[in-house]
Amino acid sequence: MAGSVYKRGKTWTFVIDTIPDENSRRRQSSRGGFKTKREAEAEKSRLLTQRDQGIDVSVDRMTVREYLTSWLLNHVQAKVAPSTYLGYHQLVRLHINPVIGHILLGRLTPLQIDAVYAAVLQKGRSARTALQVHRCLHSALAQAVKYQFVPRNSAAAAAPPRPPKYEARTVTSLEELSRLLTAADSTSYGVLVRLALETGAREGELLALHWRDVDLNAGLIHVRGTARRQPGKGIVFGPPKTRSSARTLDINSSTIAMLQNHHSKQLEQRLLAGIEYNYQELVFATAFGNPIDAANLERAWRKIVAKAELMGFRFHDLRHTNASWLLASGERIEVVSQRLGHSGIAITIDTYGHMLPGAGKAAAAKMAAILDTATRGVSDPLANARDS
Repeated sequence: MAGSVYKRGKTWTFVIDTIPDENSRRRQSSRGGFKTKREAEAEKSRLLTQRDQGIDVSVDRMTVREYLTSWLLNHVQAKVAPSTYLGYHQLVRLHINPVIGHILLGRLTPLQIDAVYAAVLQKGRSARTALQVHRCLHSALAQAVKYQFVPRNSAAAAAPPRPPKYEARTVTSLEELSRLLTAADSTSYGVLVRLALETGAREGELLALHWRDVDLNAGLIHVRGTARRQPGKGIVFGPPKTRSSARTLDINSSTIAMLQNHHSKQLEQRLLAGIEYNYQELVFATAFGNPIDAANLERAWRKIVAKAELMGFRFHDLRHTNASWLLASGERIEVVSQRLGHSGIAITIDTYGHMLPGAGKAAAAKMAAILDTATRGVSDPLANARDS
């Protein structure tokens, strides 16, 4: 059916057949309020073209806000980690909906999406945040294409700002490291900070550690989960960030002794608190046995770095410090990658490759060997390079 156009009062309305439902039953969609018959005919033709392309025009009046609400609840929440869902939810609520939430999904343009990125920057947020918004919106619209709600992903043609490449910050001297450890040891988080430096584990991984994950006899820590605060649920324990994040870490004798002492002190706290102690077998807990809230840790961390005169140094930078010092000491990058729980060695190289001692000189020597061998006409110019 090509559809029909008719006058209704002082305005014009059209009706067309849309894509049949899952039971092959006929469905129709109508639009009204057009001032002229020509306007109604033009809109009818546009929707018929979309219908013939396989687009479900019955959702043509769906706004970006309505679609994103459905996408978050029915697609994202069921398929990603709670932390990822909350991150997307925040991006949609704070940055996307206020700018384009009212726009019809089928009418969204790359230019309007660019306005979202501009608004993020105008709020004083970073280009990295704008890029996160872009990735969120691109993912949502890619799914809308699969749902056949829209013919193309408008975010693919938008131009998000490019953030500068992140340079990992690290403790660069023993004097700085000493100040940091001294400041941390003056708080209840000294052991946590030292273990972060020793293992390179993520904050959430450390806060999720249970004593059953720690084998002090064998000198092993098994990373099996992560802890995060989830609105309405409090602190929840979930699976590791990625499959490779689940890993086993060796610890040395001094760290074993530190954890044994920490465990003894924790038992003393438990006895002092009595029935008020909420024992959950956590390695790092509050004075009453409850999980440590990352927000409380962050507040304490700011005081620690202020005392250590390392303002701006984040807790996550302990992880970078671990990696950089290991690489500087000559540890193999594949070993560092495994300890960090990276999904691939390429991530480790991209983040820390510039920290490899002598990497530039070694590369120059290899290239010189290749050129020298090729100049002399040897059949395998890579042989000398492999030996160098």
